[in-house]
Amino acid sequence: MVSTKTAPRHSLTSMDFTSVAALVCLALLAVPAAHGYSDDINPKTGRPYNHIMVGGLGIRGEEDLYNRWNATFTEYLTANVDRELNLTFELVYLNFDTTYEMVENKQIDMVYTNPSVYACLEREYGAAPVASLLNRRKVGDRVYQLSKFFGTFIVRNDSTITKIAEIEDKTVEAVSLVGLGAAQLQWDELTRRGLQFLSMPKQIRFAFSQKNIIKDVLAGTVDIGMIRTDLYEGFVAKGEFPEGGVKVLEDLRDPDDPDAFPFPYSTTLAAPEWSLGALPWLDWEISRAVSETLYSITSDTPAALAGQYETWVAPLSYLGIHEMQQSLGWIDKNNQCIRNGDTCEMVVCPAGSVKKSCDKIENGCADAGLECPDSYVCLCKPCEEVPTVEYVVRVMGRKSDQVDSPTSLNHTEPCTKMAACAEGLQQTDLVTVRVTDNWADVRQALGAVAPDHVEYQWGDLSTWQRQSAAGNLSGMFEFVLPANDIGSQLLRIRTCAAGQANCTEVVESPFLLEVNEKVCLDDKEEPNAAGICECVDCGDSNTTVIIAVVAVVGVVVAAAVAVVLLRKKKEDTSWQILLEEIDFGSPPVVLGRGTFGQVLRAEFRGTDVAVKRVLPKFATMEDKLAELFKKQESVTLNGPGIVLTTQDSFDKANITDSAGSDLETGERRRSRGSRGASMMAIQKTQKASDAVLVAGARIDPMVSGTSSVDALSSKSDSAYESQDPDAFRRGSFRQSVRRSFKRASFKLTGVRPSGTDELTMEKYLKLQNDFMKEMQVMVYLRHPNIVTVMGAVAGNSTQEPLMVMENMQHGSLYDLVNNTTMQFEGDVLIDILMGLVSGMIYLHSSTPPVLHN
Repeated sequence: MVSTKTAPRHSLTSMDFTSVAALVCLALLAVPAAHGYSDDINPKTGRPYNHIMVGGLGIRGEEDLYNRWNATFTEYLTANVDRELNLTFELVYLNFDTTYEMVENKQIDMVYTNPSVYACLEREYGAAPVASLLNRRKVGDRVYQLSKFFGTFIVRNDSTITKIAEIEDKTVEAVSLVGLGAAQLQWDELTRRGLQFLSMPKQIRFAFSQKNIIKDVLAGTVDIGMIRTDLYEGFVAKGEFPEGGVKVLEDLRDPDDPDAFPFPYSTTLAAPEWSLGALPWLDWEISRAVSETLYSITSDTPAALAGQYETWVAPLSYLGIHEMQQSLGWIDKNNQCIRNGDTCEMVVCPAGSVKKSCDKIENGCADAGLECPDSYVCLCKPCEEVPTVEYVVRVMGRKSDQVDSPTSLNHTEPCTKMAACAEGLQQTDLVTVRVTDNWADVRQALGAVAPDHVEYQWGDLSTWQRQSAAGNLSGMFEFVLPANDIGSQLLRIRTCAAGQANCTEVVESPFLLEVNEKVCLDDKEEPNAAGICECVDCGDSNTTVIIAVVAVVGVVVAAAVAVVLLRKKKEDTSWQILLEEIDFGSPPVVLGRGTFGQVLRAEFRGTDVAVKRVLPKFATMEDKLAELFKKQESVTLNGPGIVLTTQDSFDKANITDSAGSDLETGERRRSRGSRGASMMAIQKTQKASDAVLVAGARIDPMVSGTSSVDALSSKSDSAYESQDPDAFRRGSFRQSVRRSFKRASFKLTGVRPSGTDELTMEKYLKLQNDFMKEMQVMVYLRHPNIVTVMGAVAGNSTQEPLMVMENMQHGSLYDLVNNTTMQFEGDVLIDILMGLVSGMIYLHSSTPPVLHN
């Protein structure tokens, strides 16, 4: 609120009316003290009830505080507050360091401080406003009454700086990080404009005195100063500084509004003038009496003359200050304001950057070659911006065995995951790859461990090769790859730090490098299989040479083929898992049901995993027996015997009897798919010592006879229901199968997945081979919304393939969506859909694209 001397003294805002109304209500409810407050000791504070301590923040020092405010808070209040209350008042000096300590220890009852500190006391201790100052500023013949103030950016009058945005790489001076009108309001304005107060200036100086800030701006030792509004005008009125010595950047005053704020200002946010607040342990009747007494002060009262103010008014809103503190990160996780103290501890870096170590902050200006005046505190780039990408990988160039071949590439942009990393590579080129540590400066700023070398896989994906130490320069790592093979070649890169046990693969890895066929510069030459240019029409004189070369090439090609096959074999087996490494537990736990059967929970190398069938399930032995005995056909073995190999744990999780029910996790439920154990292969044997393996049970060789399938399935259940894990192998199931087979001989042919056409062994092995090829892609897919495939149990003629995946603890999306007890809100569905889209985009963006289902 601003007015001249001719305006009414109290022009109240809507917030003022609300506050006054509240005070009136308190006054109506108040009951006058019959005998006043005694001088007995208050156990809450350790002071007499009738002696009130008023703490005052002295930003210009203790002497200035007492010279200006003792007349108001000690003399005037003691003399004029309701005498029946028997109260005395005493002013106590506070600075930014002691304010919170004295409030915490209840050493003061009331506090007079700047709006920023007061907002913190209101937030943390429940301070309640009693009255706000109505300031008085005389400029020439006019006197202004001010209930608020703004912040300004000032420069010397002859400065070429005209915009606030020009703060970048300039020397800036403020009072301190906790100063409101001379730091925080300007900080807030910069933040509103997308500018960074702590990162953009070359140097920030804290002078701890606004008067010193003005002196330094006028002296030209700083480029930009931060002070509160009307302060420079007040110094000019006293003759301390020349009129027009400084100018305010981007003055926001409205020249057409006669009631506008009368002084130039640069900030959007205004702060209410200083307030007097009551702390929770002060009796409300005293607060009311103090506010009534302060409201009675006029501009000619000795207290007002000493304090150089107009009067006191109802408290104004501090909502804007609270919002400013939140936006600047000035409120910590405990909902407390950052305390005044060591400057390094008060530094709050913006999002996307991190605070440097205190040692680097303290020495930052000296390291930059910038001086800091005595008794000042200076900051030079205390925050380090964090790049979005930690490591950038580029293919820098190629070196050909042909002298005149160009070394440049058509594409040198940063490599991205599973995308072509460079164009123009040819067979036999030597390819230079560079890895740049974008976070090198951040690690140095934080004192964190930085990688000292990189390792890569190229061609042979089973072995990591270390980059030469000579290539490590200033956070950059370079190594050379031989482009021996034509086509898309996979490159994996990881970084390693000295003293750390594990290396970390680069987030964007793996990469693809497209290697093209060699283009020979001589028209008479063509590349051979190894990429070497050879003369194809050189005449009879070269026949001997050609024969020799062909012989050598043949040896080289044979060796290359052998190496390629060996590498491919290693690549194919790097992800394979032995069935013995998987522990399904006893009994197995069914997690769900996939396309071709159950998904079981298991343990792989100490890790919880999910294991599923990936190919159509063969008709089970029980199904085949039931079909045969139902027809009462007696078939004979075509040969000396059979061996049946099955997936024990899958069959334990679902063993079907002739009645059509199955055992799943130890309970009988209706069958939902293929029944019992899958029969993977049939082999013949004649020796009496040979045995038959069915679902893990050892069965004696079969002889002629007949049997009922009921005997087999019902007996097998009893053994399987045993809590003893070994009962299945030694118990009644084995005996029942043995008895059943002693009277039966048959010929089992044509394994068939349920509900499909005839599936021959040839077709089944082709499906296995296709799955092996798919695994080479799936094991390298890494995305937050795609289940990680850890590997697979390879299939063969006697072993069906199994996929080993990350175990999702909360089940599948299908289970979640079909759970009738779950209620989905819009934001949950959006998150699910975004995850699905993100995963599908990742798959479809791969080169070549990966199609789901």
